[in-house]
Amino acid sequence: MSHGHDAQESQNRVAEAAANYAPRCPPKYDELMQFKESIATLRRKGASYRTIMDILHTVQVSVSLDTVARFCREVIEQRQPRKIKRRPSVRAQSEPATEPPRPTRPPVSQTAAEHREAPKPAPPEEPPIRSKGPRIADPANV
Repeated sequence: MSHGHDAQESQNRVAEAAANYAPRCPPKYDELMQFKESIATLRRKGASYRTIMDILHTVQVSVSLDTVARFCREVIEQRQPRKIKRRPSVRAQSEPATEPPRPTRPPVSQTAAEHREAPKPAPPEEPPIRSKGPRIADPANV
């Protein structure tokens, strides 16, 4: 019977530890943690990292500009890492065009005879398929 009581006690301890858990801050931010709320207030009011660094220097907290910036981004703002946007791959040559060419309409002022004699527009050219790699300007087209 005591085994069931021990399991319940273990579950209670784990639940209590989970409720009281706070992630450890990197040691490089130990000195700044005591000013966390003040720094957050300054950032909300639009203070720059340099201004925050100068204010901290007035109270004898020696910290670099980069450290203040990292502290604000990592601890105060706690932003998620950005997703990398990938460029779409180049369409293969064998793949058909996604949009059919639009038919052109003659202006309303043309008569039927003019319309018959008018040259037909050339079909639109497919854009050339580019190879992967750097895009170098063609000297003949410059």
